Amino acid sequence: MVFLCIIIMILCRNFTDESASVLYNMQLDYWFDPEGVLSMGYRWKNKIDVDEAVVTIMNTLDKDESMPNWLIKTINQSIKDSDPDMGTYFFMELKKHAPLGIRYFEDDY
Repeated sequence: MVFLCIIIMILCRNFTDESASVLYNMQLDYWFDPEGVLSMGYRWKNKIDVDEAVVTIMNTLDKDESMPNWLIKTINQSIKDSDPDMGTYFFMELKKHAPLGIRYFEDDY
């Protein structure tokens, strides 16, 4: 499945060193959403995991000025699945380092 994620990111032209690091270190959960689309998320275990997600968002916005849907869904699921303190930390860091990215994520946590 990780190989499939790498292929998808390459096809979306959003594969960066940060994306590779996140893929290598993440604990993946796979499921099909109500529309039958394969989705994935991972739990942030510590602040370093969150920092890697924020850097990925920063680089994506710097490159494309937009966020791909698969990344938005993955981050939102990570927020839901992780400890609430990690979600709070994510939003603090995102507001500090990539404030334009905040509009892509659910901030009602």
